[in-house]
Amino acid sequence: MNKDKKTLFTLLMFVVVAAAMIVIGICACNVPVVPMCVLVILEVGIAVMLHHVELWIHGVLLLAELLVGVLAGKVVLVILCVLVYAAATIVLQMLDRGEQQNG
Repeated sequence: MNKDKKTLFTLLMFVVVAAAMIVIGICACNVPVVPMCVLVILEVGIAVMLHHVELWIHGVLLLAELLVGVLAGKVVLVILCVLVYAAATIVLQMLDRGEQQNG
């Protein structure tokens, strides 16, 4: 598989994960469409902004997010958000690794 196909496949898999999380959030958590999409966009934005920080900072962020979700009583919704954040972080790392190997 060449570089362009790997990049496209990686991004396509992320889109599938994000869309699945949106649908699950809408159906299982009864969250309206727009707020669920905004949450996904926020999680991806945070992942992009913290892309080059050390791994433990991502862990602290996820733990803090889970703690707030438990305190707010929105555990399922926060778990969906954590999954989107983790998927975005993994995709960004994979894309960086692909650039370093080919660059």
